[in-house]
Amino acid sequence: MRLATWNLERAKASTPRAYRLRQVMKAVNADVWVLTETDSNLTPEHAKTSISSGLPERQHRSGERWVVIWSRHGNLERVTTADPVRTACARLRRPTGPLLLIYGTVLPWRADVRFRPLRGADAFCDALAKQTEDWSQLRRDNSDHVLCVAGDFNQEIDAPCRVGTSRGRLALSKALQEAGLVCLSSGADAPLGGVPMELGIRSTTSASLRAW
Repeated sequence: MRLATWNLERAKASTPRAYRLRQVMKAVNADVWVLTETDSNLTPEHAKTSISSGLPERQHRSGERWVVIWSRHGNLERVTTADPVRTACARLRRPTGPLLLIYGTVLPWRADVRFRPLRGADAFCDALAKQTEDWSQLRRDNSDHVLCVAGDFNQEIDAPCRVGTSRGRLALSKALQEAGLVCLSSGADAPLGGVPMELGIRSTTSASLRAW
């Protein structure tokens, strides 16, 4: 099972840029995509079903979503989350192996205004704490499932914190450890660390995590 995550930076579904994005996704050949800042009509090749977050709280186009989870296997089931605007969760029943819970998210960035009066590290840590409760509840209610959390964390796991904050980094590291999750996109293991950007598609900070 191959899972991938990508922030598409508010890409529109029917544009030359969307075509280039689909070409890259085709090359990655993932079974499941967790797309953030995306369009519900921007479909990866061979994807059959999707689960998306609710309408964004900011001004948005028709079809625009913070999170859309796509599967080529056609067997996604929605699971409720505490924040239906910036998170979405799907249960995936695979042909073999344990059931999979896929939790897609966009955590606050430094200048995020949604959580005012909280800003910066305060907003990040507050939202992270609420989502950590979600992860823990999902683990308790689905002890026979594998949990994967993926999306745009707007926070590095490793210093220096050019996107996030030092306090946010420490909070995220602690939250992952307490939840029994392992980050798969940090340090030397970052899958996009050496990927060239010839296609004019900029990489953004994101993280993919799993617990087995």
